[in-house]
Amino acid sequence: GAVRGGTEGESRERDEGEAPQPEDPGPERLPPEEKSMRMKRSSRRSRKTFQHLNELRERKLKFLMNLEIQLLLKQGQVEVDPGVFSTEFGNALLIHRSVIEDLNSQIVTLGEGKVAAMIDCKDYYKNIHLLEWEHEKMQMEAEDLNT
Repeated sequence: GAVRGGTEGESRERDEGEAPQPEDPGPERLPPEEKSMRMKRSSRRSRKTFQHLNELRERKLKFLMNLEIQLLLKQGQVEVDPGVFSTEFGNALLIHRSVIEDLNSQIVTLGEGKVAAMIDCKDYYKNIHLLEWEHEKMQMEAEDLNT
Protein backbone atom coordinates (compact mmCIF):
# COMPACT_ATOMS: atom_id res chain seq x y z
CA GLY A 1 0.00 0.00 0.00
CA ALA A 2 0.95 3.67 -0.08
CA VAL A 3 3.18 4.83 2.73
CA ARG A 4 3.71 8.45 3.65
CA GLY A 5 7.30 9.53 3.71
CA GLY A 6 9.59 12.39 2.74
CA THR A 7 8.10 15.86 2.80
CA GLU A 8 4.48 16.77 3.17
CA GLY A 9 2.25 15.73 0.31
CA GLU A 10 4.74 13.14 -1.07
CA SER A 11 3.87 9.48 -1.11
CA ARG A 12 5.63 6.53 -2.66
CA GLU A 13 4.71 2.93 -3.22
CA ARG A 14 6.47 0.36 -1.04
CA ASP A 15 6.67 -3.30 -1.97
CA GLU A 16 5.53 -5.73 0.60
CA GLY A 17 8.50 -6.95 2.58
CA GLU A 18 10.45 -3.73 1.98
CA ALA A 19 11.75 -2.20 5.14
CA PRO A 20 10.53 1.31 5.86
CA GLN A 21 13.17 3.95 5.07
CA PRO A 22 14.08 6.49 7.71
CA GLU A 23 12.93 9.92 6.77
CA ASP A 24 15.59 12.11 5.20
CA PRO A 25 15.93 15.21 7.29
CA GLY A 26 15.83 18.42 5.26
CA PRO A 27 19.09 20.28 4.65
CA GLU A 28 18.28 22.76 7.42
CA ARG A 29 18.31 19.94 10.00
CA LEU A 30 21.70 18.44 8.99
CA PRO A 31 24.90 19.14 10.88
CA PRO A 32 27.32 21.45 9.00
CA GLU A 33 29.80 18.60 8.26
CA GLU A 34 27.07 16.52 6.64
CA LYS A 35 25.87 19.52 4.63
CA SER A 36 29.43 20.10 3.41
CA MET A 37 29.91 16.46 2.40
CA ARG A 38 26.59 16.42 0.53
CA MET A 39 27.49 19.67 -1.28
CA LYS A 40 30.87 18.23 -2.32
CA ARG A 41 29.27 15.02 -3.60
CA SER A 42 26.62 17.01 -5.43
CA SER A 43 29.28 19.26 -6.93
CA ARG A 44 31.33 16.23 -8.09
CA ARG A 45 28.24 14.66 -9.63
CA SER A 46 27.37 17.93 -11.37
CA ARG A 47 30.91 18.25 -12.79
CA LYS A 48 30.85 14.65 -14.01
CA THR A 49 27.42 15.17 -15.54
CA PHE A 50 28.52 18.35 -17.34
CA GLN A 51 31.72 16.64 -18.47
CA HIS A 52 29.72 13.69 -19.81
CA LEU A 53 27.28 16.09 -21.50
CA ASN A 54 30.16 17.94 -23.19
CA GLU A 55 31.69 14.65 -24.36
CA LEU A 56 28.34 13.62 -25.84
CA ARG A 57 28.03 16.99 -27.61
CA GLU A 58 31.54 16.59 -29.08
CA ARG A 59 30.76 13.06 -30.28
CA LYS A 60 27.53 14.29 -31.83
CA LEU A 61 29.34 17.11 -33.67
CA LYS A 62 32.02 14.71 -34.92
CA PHE A 63 29.33 12.34 -36.11
CA LEU A 64 27.41 15.11 -37.88
CA MET A 65 30.50 16.64 -39.51
CA ASN A 66 32.49 13.53 -40.35
CA LEU A 67 30.10 11.65 -42.57
CA GLU A 68 31.19 8.87 -44.88
CA ILE A 69 29.80 9.16 -48.38
CA GLN A 70 30.20 6.96 -51.42
CA LEU A 71 31.21 8.59 -54.69
CA LEU A 72 31.20 6.95 -58.08
CA LEU A 73 34.01 8.42 -60.19
CA LYS A 74 35.09 7.65 -63.72
CA GLN A 75 38.30 5.72 -64.16
CA GLY A 76 41.17 8.17 -64.47
CA GLN A 77 39.61 10.74 -62.15
CA VAL A 78 40.97 9.01 -59.07
CA GLU A 79 44.65 9.31 -58.27
CA VAL A 80 46.00 7.27 -55.38
CA ASP A 81 49.45 6.05 -54.47
CA PRO A 82 50.47 3.11 -56.63
CA GLY A 83 50.93 -0.21 -54.95
CA VAL A 84 48.64 -2.62 -53.22
CA PHE A 85 45.01 -2.00 -54.08
CA SER A 86 43.31 -0.41 -51.12
CA THR A 87 39.74 0.49 -50.38
CA GLU A 88 40.75 2.77 -47.51
CA PHE A 89 40.52 6.38 -48.67
CA GLY A 90 40.41 8.04 -45.25
CA ASN A 91 43.19 10.45 -46.21
CA ALA A 92 41.80 11.19 -49.68
CA LEU A 93 40.99 14.74 -50.72
CA LEU A 94 38.35 15.95 -53.12
CA ILE A 95 39.76 18.65 -55.37
CA HIS A 96 37.62 20.69 -57.75
CA ARG A 97 38.13 19.90 -61.41
CA SER A 98 39.03 23.53 -62.28
CA VAL A 99 41.96 23.43 -59.82
CA ILE A 100 43.35 20.31 -61.51
CA GLU A 101 42.85 21.82 -64.97
CA ASP A 102 44.66 25.02 -63.91
CA LEU A 103 47.57 22.99 -62.54
CA ASN A 104 47.69 20.91 -65.71
CA SER A 105 47.80 24.03 -67.90
CA GLN A 106 50.66 25.41 -65.78
CA ILE A 107 52.51 22.10 -66.16
CA VAL A 108 52.02 22.19 -69.94
CA THR A 109 53.25 25.81 -70.11
CA LEU A 110 56.32 25.02 -68.01
CA GLY A 111 56.95 21.89 -70.08
CA GLU A 112 56.79 23.88 -73.32
CA GLY A 113 59.26 26.39 -71.83
CA LYS A 114 61.62 23.59 -70.86
CA VAL A 115 61.45 22.02 -74.33
CA ALA A 116 62.18 25.44 -75.90
CA ALA A 117 65.18 25.88 -73.58
CA MET A 118 66.46 22.40 -74.48
CA ILE A 119 66.13 23.17 -78.21
CA ASP A 120 68.04 26.44 -77.72
CA CYS A 121 70.76 24.57 -75.81
CA LYS A 122 70.94 21.91 -78.53
CA ASP A 123 71.23 24.56 -81.26
CA TYR A 124 73.93 26.41 -79.29
CA TYR A 125 76.09 23.29 -78.91
CA LYS A 126 75.39 22.34 -82.54
CA ASN A 127 76.77 25.72 -83.64
CA ILE A 128 79.82 25.27 -81.39
CA HIS A 129 80.52 21.86 -82.90
CA LEU A 130 80.02 23.32 -86.40
CA LEU A 131 82.50 26.11 -85.67
CA GLU A 132 85.03 23.62 -84.25
CA TRP A 133 84.63 21.45 -87.36
CA GLU A 134 85.10 24.45 -89.68
CA HIS A 135 88.18 25.50 -87.67
CA GLU A 136 89.73 22.01 -88.00
CA LYS A 137 88.85 22.00 -91.71
CA MET A 138 90.56 25.35 -92.23
CA GLN A 139 93.63 24.16 -90.31
CA MET A 140 93.85 21.07 -92.53
CA GLU A 141 93.45 23.18 -95.66
CA ALA A 142 96.19 25.51 -94.41
CA GLU A 143 98.51 22.54 -93.82
CA ASP A 144 97.74 21.25 -97.32
CA LEU A 145 98.60 24.66 -98.81
CA ASN A 146 101.87 24.80 -96.86
CA THR A 147 103.06 21.46 -98.07
